[in-house]
Amino acid sequence: MPAFPTLVYRAPGSSQHSSGGRYRYRGAANQAEYDALLAEGWHSTILAAVVAAGDRAFAHNRKPAGLLAKARAKLAEQAPVAAAEAEDDAPATRVEMEAKAVELGIKFDGRTTDARLLAKIHEALRAASDPI
Repeated sequence: MPAFPTLVYRAPGSSQHSSGGRYRYRGAANQAEYDALLAEGWHSTILAAVVAAGDRAFAHNRKPAGLLAKARAKLAEQAPVAAAEAEDDAPATRVEMEAKAVELGIKFDGRTTDARLLAKIHEALRAASDPI
């Protein structure tokens, strides 16, 4: 679990990583905001954002050949460490959120964004834990 406040990343952007990929960043003040941003397509690391964007992250670089492959390799090196650290602290997947929404009786459909679905789940859980 990250310490808050923390940053999340998306590519392309105006900042440049050592891999040559360009990215942007945004702050998250707490876990709920962090989860919502990840659900919107932001990433917890710069390399993950660059790799997810692919060639678009290198559009302004004059020598992009091979840079994306190097970024992917670097991310793959970090993945086992990140997976071991994350264990069960990873943000909920869409499938997990949908299962919890069904369990709580929350109505949703394919147009419901991950962030909105997560917010509805949090609201339902808060309402269920509040004493009457």
